[in-house]
Amino acid sequence: MSLHLNQERSDVSLADLAKFYPELWQEVMGSIKLAVEKKQMSELATMSQRAGATISRWSGAGDSPIAQTQHAKRELLKAQMTALAIEQFVAAFTNLDHRPSLRDQVLLKWGITRHLQSGRLLSLTSFQKGWSRLTDKGAAASGVQSAGFWSIPTRELCLGLKEYIKDREVLEVGAGRGLFVSALREVGVRVTGIDDCSWSMAKNVIAGAKSFMKVESAETALKTINPSVVLSVYPPPGNQFERTIFATKSVDLYLAVVSSHQFASGNWQDYKAQDARNSPFSCVMNESLNKMLRPIESDQRLLIFRRNK
Repeated sequence: MSLHLNQERSDVSLADLAKFYPELWQEVMGSIKLAVEKKQMSELATMSQRAGATISRWSGAGDSPIAQTQHAKRELLKAQMTALAIEQFVAAFTNLDHRPSLRDQVLLKWGITRHLQSGRLLSLTSFQKGWSRLTDKGAAASGVQSAGFWSIPTRELCLGLKEYIKDREVLEVGAGRGLFVSALREVGVRVTGIDDCSWSMAKNVIAGAKSFMKVESAETALKTINPSVVLSVYPPPGNQFERTIFATKSVDLYLAVVSSHQFASGNWQDYKAQDARNSPFSCVMNESLNKMLRPIESDQRLLIFRRNK
């Protein structure tokens, strides 16, 4: 079986990997199961970050002799299995496979989702009014996420973000369907979104964002645009591009909307590094903005990283 593995995705399913490499799969599952049984969810975040770093290291080695060794191939396979398995666990944990009732599906489709796809910005009051009509709000939150909307920006949240952004231009990295690009532009923020489209949903950009989105890697955009403000909404767990954001000298402000569960999104190893002495950034929290994040059931937070002067 010929395998093609890269930093973000694989064209081989987890089931295929488990079938062809059962002993390695048992080792990976043993580690994940141990962390889950001990309720050490932060360990899943660490495992995901290590897997991402391993994939990046060996994939970047190309056709070099060391990358062709059995050790390298084993480590790459193990890391890919780990990343995919944790991704599936996150989906199960957040009820992404838990479908809303037929009634709630109709309400979501003709209410909130229709507004989001059209690019129309909802006020917090309007969102709450529509959301209150849903029976199973946890399943509804999962339904919205499965439609490609991991966090729903309200007018109040966007205006709050604008207070930090001021009149500066913003680069949204991993902008997906462009929901935040469209929403922030509606309140007067100059924002451009980029996505490498490794996530299939990113190819289905909403109406209000199409003119302000382009397919590009984070590394390339950060190097060519030199943004002072960067936004990322639900960056993948253990991703490598956030390290590049922190290392980009032009960036003065980084806004990250993430899950409160550290294994579900974000590069928490690099977040924690910003608390160290002499680190380039400091993280601050704005509780009033956190309270505006919707849906509440998604259990998310806003991290605000400001460059130390």
